[in-house]
Amino acid sequence: MHRTTSTAPQKMPSFRKLALCTAFMAAQAEMSVAFTSQQTSIKAPGQVKLAVPSTSSLAAASEKERYTYGERSREFRRTVYSHDDWVKHRSPDRFYRNLSTIFYSGVSINLAKEVISTTSFAACIIGWNMIFGEYQDLDFVKHPGILHDSLIPVLSLPLSVFSLASPSLGLLLAFRTNQSYKRWDEARKNWGMNINHTRDLVRLGTAYYDRSAVSPQRAEEDLNRLALCTWAFVRSMKRHLSPEWEDEDAFKEEMLEKLP
Repeated sequence: MHRTTSTAPQKMPSFRKLALCTAFMAAQAEMSVAFTSQQTSIKAPGQVKLAVPSTSSLAAASEKERYTYGERSREFRRTVYSHDDWVKHRSPDRFYRNLSTIFYSGVSINLAKEVISTTSFAACIIGWNMIFGEYQDLDFVKHPGILHDSLIPVLSLPLSVFSLASPSLGLLLAFRTNQSYKRWDEARKNWGMNINHTRDLVRLGTAYYDRSAVSPQRAEEDLNRLALCTWAFVRSMKRHLSPEWEDEDAFKEEMLEKLP
């Protein structure tokens, strides 16, 4: 059996600018639709027409984001690694354990829409080029597509675009990652400093409290009240930094239970 390959020179037009614009529009489609669907128009006298999100659309978006996996799992991501967690993380079996839970991973669930959209768009481009251009089989033999001789061009992009953008994109991702970790670490330090200062406040109150003029029972009540008010301040700050739907019920329950 002889394998035939297409050796005749093919002159197919390649609209690279059109393909680049198509890829950019597809990447921005979801964000554009979401933005325009949540807008209402207002127009002031003598001014241009402005578009701002309506209150109902913002409430609906907030309610929708509340039940997404990323938002529901935030309450389980607030602890720092303990010694047992580090031992589990350094385990040589972690690779097989991660493979067994890849479909239940929070990263996979949270990025499923983006991955499916990108994969579907790439599959459409490959199918288009296989029909209107050429394709290779598993033996690396080229075959013409079904509509290879038509005037419809294949979609392609120049490699120079990716070659020029890769260094900048890598630096941008590294910068954003470092800045994100820096903000998290700064917040952790500030919260730790707040806890240390409140402990110092209770310790100073206990040390400098004048017990000579009051009974021991009254002194114990006053110091317990100081500690409880200090705890209420820290707990209220935690509630202020958390979403209402995430911590409001627990905050009310703890306050009603501990405060007199």
